[in-house]
Formats: sequence, structure tokens, C-alpha cells
Amino acid sequence: MKVCLLGGSNSVNKFGFRDGLCVNDDLKLAVGATGSLQNIHALHLHEKDIMSCDLIVSESNGNDTYNINAIKYPKQLIKDNIKELYYELYRTGKEVLILLTPMVRYSNGAESYDLRNEIEDAHMEQINKYGFYYINLEETITKKLDPKDPKTRFIMTDDRHPNVAFMHALGVNIRNYFSNNFREYTYSEGSNFYVTSPRGDNSIIKKENSYFSRELIELKSEVSVNVNDGVVVGIETWPDEVAQIKIKHNNGNVVKSFNQYLAFNEIIHPDLSRFTMESNLGEALLSTEPSINVRETGIVNKSVLYSSMLIRKNVNFHREITPRRVPENLDFLIPDLKPFFASFLHFLNHNSNNSNNSNNNNNSNIVDYLRDEAIRLENKDMNLAYEFMKRARDLRPTGPVIKKKLAEFKKILSKQNKDI
Repeated sequence: MKVCLLGGSNSVNKFGFRDGLCVNDDLKLAVGATGSLQNIHALHLHEKDIMSCDLIVSESNGNDTYNINAIKYPKQLIKDNIKELYYELYRTGKEVLILLTPMVRYSNGAESYDLRNEIEDAHMEQINKYGFYYINLEETITKKLDPKDPKTRFIMTDDRHPNVAFMHALGVNIRNYFSNNFREYTYSEGSNFYVTSPRGDNSIIKKENSYFSRELIELKSEVSVNVNDGVVVGIETWPDEVAQIKIKHNNGNVVKSFNQYLAFNEIIHPDLSRFTMESNLGEALLSTEPSINVRETGIVNKSVLYSSMLIRKNVNFHREITPRRVPENLDFLIPDLKPFFASFLHFLNHNSNNSNNSNNNNNSNIVDYLRDEAIRLENKDMNLAYEFMKRARDLRPTGPVIKKKLAEFKKILSKQNKDI
């Protein structure tokens, strides 16, 4: 069986879901911090390779929600992209599994559960329409775990990312289940998207690391772009450091910044069909559109490196849809949480009860971790910070920083009428 993996950071994290699901010959197309539109871009950029796959696994609900909350992308635009993604998955003729990733709201900066549920509902509507397989981690994690319980932090390391060992085990389970349980469907030619790589007089360079490999256009001179049958809705970039692009067209200019990682950047402007583009070098310009995980800089030293653009066509294809089956929930493949909780508690209890053993260097590292993690969490989750600092005190009762911070935490929680 050959797998094509699409998704965001939950499908990229080292030793996690990707490494459990995929083997060497599989198509690993997941890119961090990207939603449904990136999945569409990957499907078209690698269309020939996908034809040799048996199963497509896609996860994008987490970043679809994040794009609305943090980047302020229009909600209806994200919902439209979700609809388009499911048709693009359907038309490949491959077996499809949708992974709905979870969120635990540790901080006020995280998106609301109402928004998460709304986007999850948009995905479920399409899952039902097309009859895809799906796994809903929201039901297992978000709705059953208490964010104030220290064990929850072990399973959900932050608002949006489950423990990598847990995700690795899930990937193994999925591969084992589908190894002899997939079928082919009819491939459809019609699509509302395609990719293009306008380069002008610019050179092409190859860039790769242990995860990705791309041929990239180095945008050193201005490029003219003329799209006669649609509009540009995104661009895949991989510059050497933070870079900026200037897009000039009749209805004004677009300035967009990109980080130094391989990323698909959605373009919100509704009418980019005929324009010129160039890298901005020197003093940074004020971005007219936001981008995910971009650190603003005062000076731009490097040109934009990009692989391709995604075009949305002006005319929609008529779609003949025959659901493949009654949508099948595969939540039984989700690993049992109890062993993970047990290993976490064993680790803490073992090291707390053996603070005077001979392995002082190991204990010191554990205490430093607990102390530093507690301090990191104090402005995000005071209850969890207090629990971590108590564990650090058990191991190092005379530590001055630990004693001071523990007293501070206890005072703050007392004011909040917490039972300590």
C-alpha cells in the first residue's frame, strides 16, 4: 500500500504521525501551518505521483480554524476552500481518510470552541457528502480531557498538537488497518484549480533538507503574470530568511511577507489575474496581507524563493457526485490514552520518590525542566504551573527560585479562591 499524506504540523512533527503512518516510498506532502487550500495545491503540484497512491490521508481543520482566528482570513473563504478540497480529494479516485485534529484551549489567545466546532461541522458536512472515512480526535481528546489536569498537558503539548508518541501510534494503527482494506474509484478530469510557475528571466535553484525537496524560482527580477482563466489564490515559498513580495496590479498593490520555512501562503486579494511581482529588498514594507508565523523585520536581505502558484478557475465544473459509502468513523483506531497517562504519572512519581538516589545529574535535569516549564506556563495556565513547581520542590526543596515562585503561585491561586 502506498500512502499520500496531506496536512499541517501534526503531520510533520518528527517521530510523530508521519513516521508512524508512512514508509520510505510514501508521498509525504504535509507542510506545517497550512489549511485546506495548501492540500489542494499539493494535490495538483504532485498529481502524477498521487496517481500511484492507494490511500490519501488529509488533516486541515486545525489550521483552517487558526487561519480565521490568528490571521483573520474571512470565515466564508475558508469554508469555500473546505468544500473545494473535498471535491479535489474525491476526483483523485483514491481511498480517502480525513483526520480531524483536536484542540485544548489552554490560553485566551486560542480560538474559541464555538469556532472550532463550526469549522469541524463544515468538514463533517463534506465527509457525509462524499462518504469518506474519518477519525475525530476532537471527540476523544478535546471533549474528554480537563485542560486543568496536568495529565492533559502530556497528551496535548499545546493548544493544537497532541503528544508525538500518541500520534505515532495512531499512524501505525491506520496503516495496519488500510494495508488490505482499500479500493480504487473513478478518476475525474474536471477541476477548478491548477498550478503554474511563472519565472521570467529568473534562475531555478534546488533546495532540500531532511524533510522536503523543491525546485525554486529565485525572484531577482520582475515577473509578469497573466492568468486568462482564473485568479491566483496562493503561492508556495521557501526563502532563506524572512522575505517580501511586491505585487502590482491595476486595483492597487499587495505586499506579503514570508517566513524562512517551506510554506503555502494563501492570498486573500480577490482579483489577482494580471500583475507584476518582484522581491522587496532593503527597508521592509508594511504588509497588506497577513501570513502565518512570519516575524516582521526591519531590513529584507534575501529574494523570495517560490515553487509555484495555485490558480482558481473562473468557471466551475459541473460535478457528478456519488457518495462512496455511508461515512465510516474509524475512531476505534485511536490509541488508548490510559497507557500514556500511566507513563507520565510513573515518570513524575518515580523521580519525586527517588530525589535522593545516586543519579544526581539526571535528577538535576528533571528539576530544571519542571521549574523552567512552570515559569513558562505561569501566564498561560497557573494551575498547571503550580503543579509542575510543586514537583520541582519535591526534588529540590531548598532551591531558591523554586521556593520563591511556588510562594508566588500559591498567593495568586489563593486570590482566585482556588483550593490548594
